[in-house]
Amino acid sequence: MPINRENFHLFSIGLFILLLFTFTLYNNQFYFKQPCQDDFRRQSLPLLLNSGLVHCNQATGQYIIWTEKEKELPAIERTIRLTGLNWKKQSLTDFSGRNAYKYTTIFQIKKENEGQFVELFQRLNSCFKQQNVQVYFEQRINVFLEPTAYFKHYDIGLCNSIQTDNLQSLTGYHKGFSKIVKAGSVESNVQIVAKELDGQNGKTVLAFPTLLGEF
Repeated sequence: MPINRENFHLFSIGLFILLLFTFTLYNNQFYFKQPCQDDFRRQSLPLLLNSGLVHCNQATGQYIIWTEKEKELPAIERTIRLTGLNWKKQSLTDFSGRNAYKYTTIFQIKKENEGQFVELFQRLNSCFKQQNVQVYFEQRINVFLEPTAYFKHYDIGLCNSIQTDNLQSLTGYHKGFSKIVKAGSVESNVQIVAKELDGQNGKTVLAFPTLLGEF
């Protein structure tokens, strides 16, 4: 049967809607999978709320994306738009006049979706793997978690340890993450900082690959 102009127009509209639906579905699945798809991978991720070591159901999370290359900004902004999160951009200049660009987003993490946020961190790293872009992920809770217990629980190799009267900081390496930072010849990709407070719950920050912001 020959295709007339009206049928061709309807066919074009239908094809456009199908492509739009497929694109939207792909983006949603790429960044935030359903909880049932996370169950297997969640077991191997060094999580905080789901570690079984703290009685806490919610954390404050933060992603930080950092680059000193202005040419990377369009790619960064295209990628972060797909996350559905609200990002803030900062342009920074050091004492020598060198520029840097920082994107941050802060959000609340619940125990049931913690694994999705860690996996999104990994996907962001994959997007910028060959570029001059660094991605950081932090989780904060108002509960003291013993850092050595956390490292032992997830079999994280210890790289460095700092301890004062009421504060502990451990850096280590976990095989589940490919992104690393170097301090001399030492490579690490996990840092946990915890502080005990007299008469209070204390606080803990878990960071991948390292703590960039203030404790």
